[in-house]
Amino acid sequence: MSGNGDGLKVAIQGELWAFSHAAALRCLGDGIELRPKPTFDELFEAVVGAEADRAVVPIENSLAGSIHENYDRLRSQGLHIVGETQLRIRLCLIGRPGAALPSIRRVASHPVALAQCRGFFKQNPRLEAVPAYDTAGAVKDLMRHDGLATQAAIGPRLAAEHYGATVLAEGLEDDLQNYTRFLI
Repeated sequence: MSGNGDGLKVAIQGELWAFSHAAALRCLGDGIELRPKPTFDELFEAVVGAEADRAVVPIENSLAGSIHENYDRLRSQGLHIVGETQLRIRLCLIGRPGAALPSIRRVASHPVALAQCRGFFKQNPRLEAVPAYDTAGAVKDLMRHDGLATQAAIGPRLAAEHYGATVLAEGLEDDLQNYTRFLI
């Protein structure tokens, strides 16, 4: 499903520039109005309450498995699937401008993204993995604070570009066949 989403209000979970944002653009086009929601419950409520015309919902990741709670939410809310897409998840180590991997000590990201990068953390045992609510949110928070040259985030290149951060490394995921399926 792809096309011109001019005027469509689309709810996503997490911050703008996350993987859900990229999936929404792929499926519905550039003309959509995104409505970021902090939780999946709020994402579903936005559609049920007519604040959004559609929602882009991650439902399954090839490495982490199904997001069973979203199947339950979909069924309990009486919503219908009108499309789907798969997105290749390429995780990047993202730092502040001027940062370098040897100076990084803490890395924040969504727990599922952190779990998909076990090999990276094993190769870099000095790095502390710090759970965050969202991949793009971790990048946003990193860039919001001054003086955090020892901190980084794992997230999408799209977030790094938008927030003015630097991609220090790409392809951190343990398996190159890392895909997430999103429902519309």
